[in-house]
Amino acid sequence: MLGNLMVNIVAEAVDAESSRTSQSTTRDELNLTSSTMPNLNSRKRKLGYFQFCLNFARELWEFRHALITLTSNKLAKRYQRSVLGFAWSLLNPLLTTLSLTIIFSLLFSRDPKSYGAFIVSGILAWSFIRDTLCAGCISIIDSANFHRKMRIPKSFFPSVTVATEFTNFVLSLLSMSALVVGLGIPMHATLLLLPVAMAITTVFVFGLTMILAIATIYFRDLSHIVNLVIGTLFYFTPIFYSLDQVPEKVKVFFLLNPFYYFVNLFKHLIYYGTIPSLFEWSIAAFIAFGTLIVSLFVLRSKENDIVFRL
Repeated sequence: MLGNLMVNIVAEAVDAESSRTSQSTTRDELNLTSSTMPNLNSRKRKLGYFQFCLNFARELWEFRHALITLTSNKLAKRYQRSVLGFAWSLLNPLLTTLSLTIIFSLLFSRDPKSYGAFIVSGILAWSFIRDTLCAGCISIIDSANFHRKMRIPKSFFPSVTVATEFTNFVLSLLSMSALVVGLGIPMHATLLLLPVAMAITTVFVFGLTMILAIATIYFRDLSHIVNLVIGTLFYFTPIFYSLDQVPEKVKVFFLLNPFYYFVNLFKHLIYYGTIPSLFEWSIAAFIAFGTLIVSLFVLRSKENDIVFRL
């Protein structure tokens, strides 16, 4: 049922796009078979990088209605016939926070209430990054049938994954904020800058998701490796401890972890109530947009080859 609905949604978006360029194009012509798609892609001229970027943005904009609809459907499908519904998405970070708070508040002699807020300020951003990358790795592979049958942007389904997890992230932040207020922990005016931190983090996550999704097409074991690596990086990211507690001689290894710079923004704004320095904003933005630029280079170089590998 959901598969048919997705086909109809994407097909309608394709029809809307094609009607602006050719009045004679029909749905049957767009529902290409796997045998005709390679020929169509092989005739596609490779655009210059900047022209490709403009075309990339234009295609995503034209498919925005399909993206919004599929995102809504994925969220609805995730909690369909579930007793707790959206609460399930909160249980994992909540239980992780509770476990870490009980254990490390005793080890570090910290106030459990304050230490719990300290962990929450970083773990929600971490969960957004982790969940998006793990799901995004296989987003193009899982949508292979759609790419074989119709001309849709190769970035479309990774974008759906990012949009789905971002929506989940926003709802989790709102829910956790209500919980923090209920515990009597003060809210800071710096929360007004959260949308900026979220935007920078989303750019980074989108770029890295695109790179991993394309790489997984060529190396199918990559999705399992990503899960293992991200699970390990959790302990190398200052979430339940601060970077100041790391010995100087090994601190450089923690600073090489790109996830730290994004989690750090949220800790400043949510827990400490301070505005990150210009350097902290700059390095996070540099990593985010650098990753996006690289992802577009990768997509441009492999776009015409992807359908052959699916």
